[in-house]
Amino acid sequence: MEIEIEDDELVGFNDLAKEKLKESTSEFVSKLIEESHRLESNSNTSGGTPEVTSSNVSDANILVSKGLSKKKKGIGSKILRIFAALLPLVVGAMYNSTKLQDSAYMLVFVCVVALAIITVTVSILVE
Repeated sequence: MEIEIEDDELVGFNDLAKEKLKESTSEFVSKLIEESHRLESNSNTSGGTPEVTSSNVSDANILVSKGLSKKKKGIGSKILRIFAALLPLVVGAMYNSTKLQDSAYMLVFVCVVALAIITVTVSILVE
C-alpha cells in the first residue's frame, strides 16, 4: 500500500523534515496495524480466520493517536517490578531492634531501605 502526499502540502519542509515525516508516518502506520490486529484477536474468541474490520482500525487509530495503546513491557521493567515487590519484604525480614544497635548492621539496613524506596519509586514512574 502506498500513501501519497501532495507536494503543495509540504511547502516549507526541507529534505530532512520530509524524511522525518516519512519515518514518522511509517512508524505510526506500523503501530496502527499492530493495534488493529491486537483488537481483532481480542474479539475473535472462536479462533477462526482473522478479519480486521474498519471498526478495529478506527478504534486502533484512537488508541494509538491518543497514546492509549498497550505498550510491551521489556524484561528490565519486569525485573524492576519483581525487585520493587521483594525489597520491602527483605526490609521487614531484616528489622531486628537488637541488631540495629550495631552500626554496621544499621548501615546495611538503611542502605536496603533506601534501595527499596528508590526501586518502588522508579517502578511506579516507569508504569
